Amino acid sequence: MEQTIQAYLDKHNDNDEHDIQRLHEELLTIHATKVGPHPERHATFLAILKSLRPGLNGVDRLTLWWDILIGPTLDSLNSTKNTIADARAIVLSLLIYDEDVDTNGEFAKVSEAFTKKLFEVYLHKTKTLPSSSDTRVAVEEQERQRFICSNIEAVLLHFGRRKPKVYNIHLISVIMDARLMSIVFP
Repeated sequence: MEQTIQAYLDKHNDNDEHDIQRLHEELLTIHATKVGPHPERHATFLAILKSLRPGLNGVDRLTLWWDILIGPTLDSLNSTKNTIADARAIVLSLLIYDEDVDTNGEFAKVSEAFTKKLFEVYLHKTKTLPSSSDTRVAVEEQERQRFICSNIEAVLLHFGRRKPKVYNIHLISVIMDARLMSIVFP
């Protein structure tokens, strides 16, 4: 399977917009018909998406995959370690890019968008602790939020080690946005 995927990526290495869109649509169709209704196929599909990730680009397409697959994986206490590792690897592949290859700035835009998204989720989850009269529900929700935060922390720390300059620029931007929001909407 890996060889087939790699052969496909090698064949379509020219980043033709039509091929990228067709791959995206095919994956969405497969997910909607074969994976969505069958949660037991989720991990396998995520591993395939991880392998095909170099063939997908564009902030809008990748945000859609975050919304329907990657985010929910990082958000679920039921995800296996391998599934979480695949989701983290996909996110890291969005954040870390080769500047020499990024001639049109597309990879930088994707990296910036997802770094901001990760920081926003992290800040939101660490800021809002659940309050419930049912202590069992509150404890479960706190555990879930800690789980999400630990996954996001791991990705951001790895990114920060690999690309410290880019990481710091994004961090400063997010902190300034968060402070501005706290001033405007106290």
